[in-house]
Amino acid sequence: MNLNLVYETISGLFNKNLQIGTGYTDPRSTRVGFITYNYNATDVADFYKLQSWADLDSQIQRLKMTPLARTTLSKMDTALYAAINMINSTAGFRDNYKKMVIVFTSVHGDNMAFAMANGNATQEILKAMTDTNCFCQSQWAQYQYPLYAPQNRYAYLNSISASPVNAFYNGLVTLNGVWFWDQPDGRPMLPLDPNSGAAPQRSACVADMKYSDGTTAWTPVSCTNKFRFICEKVACDTDNYCENA
Repeated sequence: MNLNLVYETISGLFNKNLQIGTGYTDPRSTRVGFITYNYNATDVADFYKLQSWADLDSQIQRLKMTPLARTTLSKMDTALYAAINMINSTAGFRDNYKKMVIVFTSVHGDNMAFAMANGNATQEILKAMTDTNCFCQSQWAQYQYPLYAPQNRYAYLNSISASPVNAFYNGLVTLNGVWFWDQPDGRPMLPLDPNSGAAPQRSACVADMKYSDGTTAWTPVSCTNKFRFICEKVACDTDNYCENA
């Protein structure tokens, strides 16, 4: 394994000009620790040692200068056990932050395994870190990008459905003759923006209904229909923390 590529990848992941996720007031909210391993594991730096990007860069430079071990043994289970111990040692400190172990190795299995030789490892790991940082609530699916366009929502929802779905509640309801967007329990309903489209004349719930000619329109329906809902919200993550996620 090319260790220079390993160090370049780590430097790229935690570059001081990058941030993991979106909307962070402090882009340096991530903590990093280092463990080296062969037949045993060594804690090089725990989460308390590296307090700045300069500390991280200095640690990487020191690792570059460290002589390589001559052994060919490599016990990944020993390394992972050491990583678990390092994570557990921070119990009570930043508990709402997701923990992630990145293993650099010459041998790997499927799932989150990225080849440094293709030049995309930094971006692939950054995406994996962002995905890991999401507190996905039960019964919610995480979109990679906001799906404001109705056709994109249909395409995604139908892609995860066993059979095509042609109607969804869109959250429009009437209250005393005024149209509102329904909201989660405990939150006030939002009035319909008059510029967003004409609401149906009949008081009822509203579904986005797909018709045989391929068009989609707001359609008044009974609120007792067992349609699915189209709901989109900001993902729960470390900054937008959701207690029950």
